[in-house]
Amino acid sequence: MRSIPNRNFQTGNQALDQFLENQRVALVDMRNEILATRAADVQLQTGSGTIDPTWDVFVYAGVGGDTWMLPSARRAGVLQSRPLVVMNVGAGVLTLAVQGGQTIDGAATKTVAAGVKYRLDPDGDSRWLS
Repeated sequence: MRSIPNRNFQTGNQALDQFLENQRVALVDMRNEILATRAADVQLQTGSGTIDPTWDVFVYAGVGGDTWMLPSARRAGVLQSRPLVVMNVGAGVLTLAVQGGQTIDGAATKTVAAGVKYRLDPDGDSRWLS
């Protein structure tokens, strides 16, 4: 993440907005482009679940031991090449899992340690690449 000075960034989620204010950061990708500009772009979750492929940024704020299921890398239409960003602002490790026969960097799961962010790009077939 990179700090963007003098930017009033609000997601609409009180917990995430407080985190961003405390850290004085905005959600940006590796090219320093803003990832989220409205509340619908960011999903904050504290437990296990399935990632909604129509959202852009997923923020985990749990205590660890949870698993998030990624959508299929074989997504249709405009979502096909759309990356997902997963951030762990929680206290423990989050596990990312994929549907049968798919992989994340060649494996069936990927762990996201506290304080880590990954950008995941689908290949349009069966792989997510970070």
